[in-house]
Amino acid sequence: RRDVVLGQMANNEALGAARLNGTRLSSLRAAAVMKYVGFHVAADGLAIGNLTEPNHPKGGCLIIVGDDSWNETTQINSDSRFLAQHLHMPILEPATFQEIKDWMDTGFELSGKCNLYIAYIITTNQADGGGTVRVRKNRYPDININQKTELSSSQISIKDFVMIPPHTSQKEATRAGRYEKLLRLAREKNLNRLLYLNPKKETKHSLGFITSGSSYNYLEHALFEMGLSGEFPILKLGMTHPLDSSAVNELLSRVETAVVIEENGAH
Repeated sequence: RRDVVLGQMANNEALGAARLNGTRLSSLRAAAVMKYVGFHVAADGLAIGNLTEPNHPKGGCLIIVGDDSWNETTQINSDSRFLAQHLHMPILEPATFQEIKDWMDTGFELSGKCNLYIAYIITTNQADGGGTVRVRKNRYPDININQKTELSSSQISIKDFVMIPPHTSQKEATRAGRYEKLLRLAREKNLNRLLYLNPKKETKHSLGFITSGSSYNYLEHALFEMGLSGEFPILKLGMTHPLDSSAVNELLSRVETAVVIEENGAH
């Protein structure tokens, strides 16, 4: 069962997005990898594809976007979260290298079950770095280059895949429900974690932090250097869009001051 994963290089990011849209016709998992500049190139196809509802829960699509917050390795400094929100794409921001590996599977599952593309955003230091991770036994996909499937145009739901009126408005109306399901699954998977909160403490903590992605690592390291590890509550957001307001409100209710820590070169 070797060589079951197919990798291809598209001529540009827009064609990569088109290929993702094609995989949604079946229970396939697929990812497109690009930088922030290419994310703009792919935006038109991603907006259309994200609106469709294939209803293939074993499938799923990830758009892995590399951001350069400080304009060191690409044409322009970047923050892809703004474009992802504009395209109504949920955002996962893994922090550790273990999360970068493990959340690929999580992202595919969320995408397939919720009928949404997932923006999987990492930054320069993560892409250039490395670390030790725990691995697990391979799980081979049911559909692969050795075990193929067939598509029949007669079985493709026009209302779910062809985004012209009135289908467009109908799919826009279902998006809120898809987001509600997404938030529910994110809570079940504990993607947004409230760390170091002392449940026995009767008074509020003087200080708390909200952070995500690489910035979480920076924060933990800074607190360690100051001898303050574990002293303050940290809301570590794994999914930053849609924002789980209940998690934010929980932190705010337990601290006097909350500080948001994020990579800020592009803002």
